[in-house]
Amino acid sequence: MWILAASCSRQFQSICDMLYNETRQMLEVLDTRDSDIDGLEIEQVQAWILLVLYEVTRSHSHGTGGILSPSTTEDWVTLEERRRTFWMAYLLDRFISVQNGLPLTLNEQVILTRLPAGDTEFQSEQRVQMGFLSEEITATTPTVMSPFAECIVIATICGRALLHKHCASVERVYGHTSQDFWDRHHWINNILSQRITMLTMKYPPASQHIDPMLIFTEMVANTAILFLYKIIELMPCQTPTSSANVIEYKQRATKAAGEIVNITRALSLFTQAKVYY
Repeated sequence: MWILAASCSRQFQSICDMLYNETRQMLEVLDTRDSDIDGLEIEQVQAWILLVLYEVTRSHSHGTGGILSPSTTEDWVTLEERRRTFWMAYLLDRFISVQNGLPLTLNEQVILTRLPAGDTEFQSEQRVQMGFLSEEITATTPTVMSPFAECIVIATICGRALLHKHCASVERVYGHTSQDFWDRHHWINNILSQRITMLTMKYPPASQHIDPMLIFTEMVANTAILFLYKIIELMPCQTPTSSANVIEYKQRATKAAGEIVNITRALSLFTQAKVYY
């Protein structure tokens, strides 16, 4: 956190590299000691995520003007590799935070990195310009993207749901469920439903597909439905309308759980290497 803070200040930018080298050395020592993955602390993973964020930010601000506007295929591939590294760190942050109920580390609203290109375009070095996450989240007619990019959007929705849950926890302490709760909940549910519908229209069911990223994305989408239901399950039903909402979301959660079971069964047909890909 000191590194990121210093990088935003002209006064302390001179010590960024020193802080970075020291932090990286400390993390590498910890990684050497923690040979057992069960002993890995969440804070350790979060620290690596922050280092990746700093590395990407630094690469953009130090002599990469040509990379930001790539003039050659090699430049575009290099930039795309950096994008993918950043977005993988972003996904880890969202999943770790949602799993453990922790505050989000990376603020989506200040991200100016374009979404990653599809695997086909990346592997064939075919230059394409993707949109920004903020555009996809707010678009009235969003476009269906690659499974990796769709996973980023759905993970962002999960992050919004986590923030919604934190607000709901405060409301529950004060013993009331405001209309703001349902407004937030319906908004998150609507954009999630929209993405799932688009995925269903473009791609076959994950249980019938061999693309590991698509399978994972659909698992995340269905898990998000369960997460939304768990949020309202904790809230008191004060009106007939709220009771009806709970019933509706329970039905959706039951269907989502069934989809997860179907996808899990399909995984048994995959080799171990394919599953971990």
